[in-house]
Amino acid sequence: MISLLAALALQGCPVAIDLNLTPVGVSSVGSSSAARDGAFLNGEFYFSGYSLDGGSELWALDPVANAVRRVADIRPGIEGSVPRAFVVHQGALWFHADDGVHGRELWRSDGTTLGTTLVADLNIGLGDGVVGDLFAFAGFVYFGGTTAASGTELWASNGL
Repeated sequence: MISLLAALALQGCPVAIDLNLTPVGVSSVGSSSAARDGAFLNGEFYFSGYSLDGGSELWALDPVANAVRRVADIRPGIEGSVPRAFVVHQGALWFHADDGVHGRELWRSDGTTLGTTLVADLNIGLGDGVVGDLFAFAGFVYFGGTTAASGTELWASNGL
């Protein structure tokens, strides 16, 4: 595991970035400024950021511009979708989140609001369908998937 500052330095970015320059009421992950989970895509760092009006949602940090933005409000309201387990695969950010309708499921984002979409609802309804970490290998994203019919097993998705 690598710290956020080390990851930024490896990307050739300045390492003294004040994440608290975000809009009033926004911080990364909960009430602290320590990014717990995230990944780089197209020069931006994507992470689970917290705001008082939207809970924990998908945010992006542009380290060059020293700017942060909410990418998508996956679960409108103050609960938030709590995105986790970020991995970059085939030019997209993959993660799991809970939209309040489908439970915790697999999502993909191209870094835009419209390009942030649910990949699959494995456990139909409010039950969680994705557990644990994600990893990319040989054209697929692998994860622990849960269905009512088969329980928890290793699943893979290419997003199609």
